[in-house]
Amino acid sequence: MTHQKPAGLAPALGSLRPIVVPPSTLETCTHCKNMAVCLPVAGRYGRRSYPYCVNECWSLARAASETVIKAAPASRPSMRCSCCGDFGPVFAVRLTSGWTDLMFCEAKCWSDRLATLDMVPTCNKCGRFLQPQEYTNGKCGVCK
Repeated sequence: MTHQKPAGLAPALGSLRPIVVPPSTLETCTHCKNMAVCLPVAGRYGRRSYPYCVNECWSLARAASETVIKAAPASRPSMRCSCCGDFGPVFAVRLTSGWTDLMFCEAKCWSDRLATLDMVPTCNKCGRFLQPQEYTNGKCGVCK
């Protein structure tokens, strides 16, 4: 006669066999560098995730990633404007043909319309770069 277990009773926890993790799921922990079972933790800017071992490092890394306060974006660099020559915060000029080495000041010379231009317009007489309000007549403020 066979011995049957009563319905609804689970085996004792101590009698369970340990779970064997296949080697393909083992990763190198970002923090301790041990080969272990890892879970991903989002990086500082949320673009990428990094593996941390479940046994030791994951909970601390997860808590740290949730409490990171994102810093305000860096302010624009102060340089000399390629257009008017003023010194102040500037934007790099990107035309439809690509980035240029020109830097235009935020206050006067830079415009959203530069994104649709192939070349930055220059004055018909002297060849200076034009400010956005001068694009239509083709002459700079000096040559008017």
